[in-house]
Amino acid sequence: LLILMLGSNDLMPCYASSAADVAAGVGILLDIAAASGAGPGPAPPVVLLVAPPRINATGRASELGYDGAAEKSVAIPEHYLALATARDCPYFDAAQVVSPSDDDGVHLDAEAHGTLAGAIAERVRSLI
Repeated sequence: LLILMLGSNDLMPCYASSAADVAAGVGILLDIAAASGAGPGPAPPVVLLVAPPRINATGRASELGYDGAAEKSVAIPEHYLALATARDCPYFDAAQVVSPSDDDGVHLDAEAHGTLAGAIAERVRSLI
């Protein structure tokens, strides 16, 4: 099982990426995984695609270089869900269980990490 939760950093203005661009990059990673034969036997691994929590513009996100990323992060789930559906891979939206810390609006605090780990563990159990 491969768990992919990527994309928040790619929304920083220095990368000039849209949510669709980020999803396209994740699609390339899904293609690599599908061709890898790194799963059980010679098969590819099952990939659980996880949409990251939405960036919170009220924290220090701007100060950390995430200007405009909060607005773009709202579109990530729809793009990831479309990818997961097209590739027939399981999907999980982290924002359904956690939000970034109010401190910086980007990163999870310790409690949220624990909550997310528990939710993903439950989803993994349903897959294996």
